[in-house]
Amino acid sequence: MPSNTPPLHLAVASRDTEVVEMILDKGARINAVNKRGETPLHCAIKNSDRNVEMTKLLLKNGSNVNVRTNYGVSPLHLAASRRCPETVDVLLTQGADVNVTADNGASPLHFATFGGCSETVDYLLKYGAHVDCVYTCSWRKGYTPLHCAAKGRSTEVVQLLLDSGANVDAKGEDSNTPLHIAVLNKKETIVELLLWYGAKVDNQDRNGETALRLAVENRSLRTIKDILKCSPDINNQSNRESFKTAVRSNTREFKEVVEALLKYGFSVNLEDANNTELLQSAVEKGYVKIVEDFLKCGANVNTLLSLCRPGKGVWCRHSTVTECRHGTPLHIAVINKQEEMANLLISNEADINARDENGKTPIFYATKNNDLNLTKFLLANKANVKGSPEVLFKAVETECVKIVEVLLRYDADVTATDKYGRTALHLVLRDNRFADVRKCKNPEVKDAIAKLLLNRGADVDAQTIEGETALYFAIQSENVKVVETILEYNANVKLGTKTGDTPLWLSSLTGNVEICTMLLNKGANVNLKKNDEISALHIATQNNHGNIVKLLLKYGADVDAQTIKGETALHFAIQNENLKIVETILEYNANVNLGTKNGDMPLCLSSLKGNVEICTMLLNKGANVNVKKNGGISALHIVTQCSSFHHGKIVKLLLKYGARVNSIDKNGKTALHYACHEKYNYISDNMFDKSETRRYIIKLLLKYGARVNSQDNDGRTALHYACCNGYEEAVEELLEHGSDINIMSKNGCTALDDNAAEIKSFYSDLNTNDSDVPFDAEGLFYAGETTINIIICHIVKMKTANLYVSEKNIRSMSPIRGGRITISIYERVTKDNCLRELAEMRNEKIANSNISLYDILVKGTSSLAAYMRNENVVEVSKAAKYRTQFPSYASMLKNQFRKGLKRNKLIEPANRCFNSLFNGYPELPFECAEKILNYISNEDLENLIDAFEPDCISYEGIV
Repeated sequence: MPSNTPPLHLAVASRDTEVVEMILDKGARINAVNKRGETPLHCAIKNSDRNVEMTKLLLKNGSNVNVRTNYGVSPLHLAASRRCPETVDVLLTQGADVNVTADNGASPLHFATFGGCSETVDYLLKYGAHVDCVYTCSWRKGYTPLHCAAKGRSTEVVQLLLDSGANVDAKGEDSNTPLHIAVLNKKETIVELLLWYGAKVDNQDRNGETALRLAVENRSLRTIKDILKCSPDINNQSNRESFKTAVRSNTREFKEVVEALLKYGFSVNLEDANNTELLQSAVEKGYVKIVEDFLKCGANVNTLLSLCRPGKGVWCRHSTVTECRHGTPLHIAVINKQEEMANLLISNEADINARDENGKTPIFYATKNNDLNLTKFLLANKANVKGSPEVLFKAVETECVKIVEVLLRYDADVTATDKYGRTALHLVLRDNRFADVRKCKNPEVKDAIAKLLLNRGADVDAQTIEGETALYFAIQSENVKVVETILEYNANVKLGTKTGDTPLWLSSLTGNVEICTMLLNKGANVNLKKNDEISALHIATQNNHGNIVKLLLKYGADVDAQTIKGETALHFAIQNENLKIVETILEYNANVNLGTKNGDMPLCLSSLKGNVEICTMLLNKGANVNVKKNGGISALHIVTQCSSFHHGKIVKLLLKYGARVNSIDKNGKTALHYACHEKYNYISDNMFDKSETRRYIIKLLLKYGARVNSQDNDGRTALHYACCNGYEEAVEELLEHGSDINIMSKNGCTALDDNAAEIKSFYSDLNTNDSDVPFDAEGLFYAGETTINIIICHIVKMKTANLYVSEKNIRSMSPIRGGRITISIYERVTKDNCLRELAEMRNEKIANSNISLYDILVKGTSSLAAYMRNENVVEVSKAAKYRTQFPSYASMLKNQFRKGLKRNKLIEPANRCFNSLFNGYPELPFECAEKILNYISNEDLENLIDAFEPDCISYEGIV
């Protein structure tokens, strides 16, 4: 309670009589009020339904029994609402005014009837409560206690009021009687009681609604029946509306309501003759009696009705029909499978061939619903099917054999077509998975319907606008039995669609071996192609139908047939990496060197896919390992651009089968260029695996004689690309094999220049990014920083050994700055270490010869070749001692040994080829020829040998 509440109120609320007595003894005012105007007596009754003793104590001490709150509520009001008859009795015996009213006119009897306590109501009535007193304000204005009781749950209270003479038809300001209130609140027992006491059923509220209308809207069948027993006025407008409401309503409960109203005598009259909505509802629900009365009243049996209500489809008890929006009553009856209704309408001259908004006749919907009885009934009454081909179309789509049979008996046209050029035969055979009808689960049904149509003269080779035939649709749905039936009727197996899809092509697409076999046995052209030159073999291969591929090849399919793009079945099989199909095609001697218009060879494609097994099969079948696609790209070029483990194995395989390692494309790039081309900007999870594979590929290429200094059309070597892309392992491998750091590209850049420029560009891009969030490069590792260190270290080694280093490289080193890095030429290797190793090499003679390791390091190729004829030198090249003794120059020495060995491998075949140039002249002595050949580089010697003795060069054994 609020803090300003008097102490006596608080004590009463606590229900402690001793405290109350003590406060009263201290002189507390017994009739003091709180801010709501409540005395302690009000609080006692409000806070305790059964605290009669507290009430008696307060009354004994002089509490005013009739004092009212700010809202005019007396203690008796409160006691009456609290369902406390003992308290009510005490108050009344102490002189409480039984008819006192609150500010809204409510008496204690109103409060008691709301509470539903019959004992309290009985006390009040015995003490003279006015039974028909009324509210004077609020929305209940004019309501008597009987109104309040009608909304409650106590039949005994209603009984007491009525027995005390309450006006059973009393009306509130809204004209509601107690009967209206009871009906609205679905109090069926109270309704029954009110009616027993003579409540008038035709009284109307301010909206003009009777109790019957309200009962119908509430779907209260028991109440409706009770009201009908009291003879409501059939001609009362509200009662008539209740009948119409019941007819229009869709729920099943209303059928009983309508039947009850009809039994009482409600029906339509002349005024309703043009009420199309009511007529439509009656037909929909199958209310034959009502429709019959409509017709007697002159309703137009062929009127066009709107069948869709806003936001809803057609109401239908048996099926969902959304096609029909405006139709006649007969359409509605047929849609809802109302045979009795249809009979009534037809007997009253309904047009059996009337068309709805979509041009459909009633029999169309009978076939759509698979309603055989209605279909027969309509046909017996001269429904026209010959002029309505859509009826037969719908019947075959719904796959009801008996309906189709009946329609054909009544001369349905089997040759008629729809707007797409499809006949009934097409429609029954097409795949219905996207149609608005159920899909047939039994293929025998389709077969039975197809036979019915064909026996009635359906054209087995009729084509749709797109050129599809019945055979086409049968194959599409993979219905073997129907295909067999169609072929029995001599269907043309070579007839294709506008796009060239033949039956065999389609069956190869679906992968049905049985159907393909039937077509081939019927003479289907195995090599017939569709418009884009794709044959049945192509499509079967594309879709991995291995059994179909075997079958087509067995029947003579051209294994080398090409599409408009030049692809063969072998290309498709390789694209899908289908090993078994590739094997099958190769067994039929497919041309393994037949390329597409883009020059894609089977070997190139399998190399790109990384499929070692397919590559091996192609090479064993004679695939040209050096054949090139457009742009001069060979299989070796393609596979060296990839980084998987399988691609590494393919590189080895191609080289083993004689792939030319130095073959160039139109841009002058070799396989080695491509192997160094992939970029490694950041350290990533899979970079190490890819990097190892690519290093393995580079080693393989170099082992098989890849020219490390070969330049492309831009003048760039493999080293340029490796440095530019930050590929550390590639740079190391290339330098070990003698890559020339002094070679400049056409734009005047060495590999060092490209590396530095790439680093500078990388950090420049980071600093100028468009993001609102600054890019934190701290800790970021850029792979190019490692490669530039490797190049600089190599330059230091060369310069210290007095080997040639171009001025361009020297200038580029002083010093290099890019982004965050500053590299000193002595950062990784010192000049002192190099000088120490060089001094030792000069003094280190090989065996008893005058040849030092320094000579090996600095001499040219011809001298190296001469040195390598010395067995002692060869033994030193194989030993590991020099690698540990001279770690700075070990890789350079190894490369020099390798160059000498390679030169010796080239001299003998080069001499033969040299003499071949002067055929007919005396052969020069070997020493003389060698002197001349000393002026020719290893690369030129290789070109000479390749011109006269292709593929004879082998560097096997040279590591």
